[in-house]
Amino acid sequence: MIEGVDMKRVYILYAIVLFTLPILAKSKSDTIVAGRLFGRPLFSKVDCPMAAKMLSTPTDSGVVNFLEKYRDVQIDNKLLENISKSYSLDVSTIFLLMRLYSQHNNHQLQNIYMNTLKSLKLKKLTKELVSLKEFHIVFIPGFNYNNNRGNLLEQKQLLDSADISYTMINLQPIGLIKTNAQILADELKIINQRHSNIILISISKGSMETALSLTTMLNPDEVNHIKAWINVCGTLKGSPVADYWRVPFRRFWLSLGLWFIGRKANIRGLTYDLSYLHHQERWPKWKIPKSIYTITLLSTPLGREKKGLMKVPNDNYSPLIDEIIDGGNIVVEVGYNHTLEGMDLNPRMVALLNHIAIHLKKIKEQ
Repeated sequence: MIEGVDMKRVYILYAIVLFTLPILAKSKSDTIVAGRLFGRPLFSKVDCPMAAKMLSTPTDSGVVNFLEKYRDVQIDNKLLENISKSYSLDVSTIFLLMRLYSQHNNHQLQNIYMNTLKSLKLKKLTKELVSLKEFHIVFIPGFNYNNNRGNLLEQKQLLDSADISYTMINLQPIGLIKTNAQILADELKIINQRHSNIILISISKGSMETALSLTTMLNPDEVNHIKAWINVCGTLKGSPVADYWRVPFRRFWLSLGLWFIGRKANIRGLTYDLSYLHHQERWPKWKIPKSIYTITLLSTPLGREKKGLMKVPNDNYSPLIDEIIDGGNIVVEVGYNHTLEGMDLNPRMVALLNHIAIHLKKIKEQ
């Protein structure tokens, strides 16, 4: 220990710099637009005039022709990458968000979500949780959650204040996915026996571990009380950032840094676990039980430069369409990256949980 220096803080800063280098997205353009997205005002920096027109003047002939060109084309990352190359990353991102919003279920949920958020600003959140008394919330945290917002401290305090039942799954903070998925599976077996209305909330890497548990480690009887799952920025197919750090030289420095502060981690195993390039050879296609109502919360910034690991719409860690649960519902937050830094999470959680409670009640009454 160097006198007067907290070496743990030094390494945390070091790690932040290392992991941020490949994904830094400084603004390339001074184009600022006051437009509309999801039928609501949006004031944002964007990376090109075309992106600005899509938000401010969607009736512009160039925008109309662009949207018509791709109107009936199936969306995948190859298409989105081609759009990014031909136009810009923001054009590709706004195009994707428009298409997602055009789907009836997403359109309806996005409007409910944003209307609820607006009303919650004027209300005491604790009172808005009354409808959740019959539910048990299960938090599945993300990577290294003890040292970031993934510890969900504020969310747990809010549920405590409203006397809402919940469990925080104590995963290994920097553990391998299969190891954590098994921990989660064992816990869910117990929770499933004790509670009849369970809602899962997973974050980032925790979503991959959740998917693995639900699809390969639990049988239908062991998940029959899980009613809903909120997937927050889930890296369901890994992250290109992990592939960047799979290079031996870079991986060595990460391992050395963790060793320096007394943290042991299988960095080689973790980067392979989270490898975007090797996803298909490691994990099966997730087939989430249809009985579980799923919502994916996506986030994406605008106004980034074209240089970066990903040429498709992303949250700085994973392509957006690879975070979506097949057949599930989607809500989007614009202006935030994967870490949701700067976002007030409590009203978002309440808005989604209240919607789920209402939705499940309607299904039960049918």
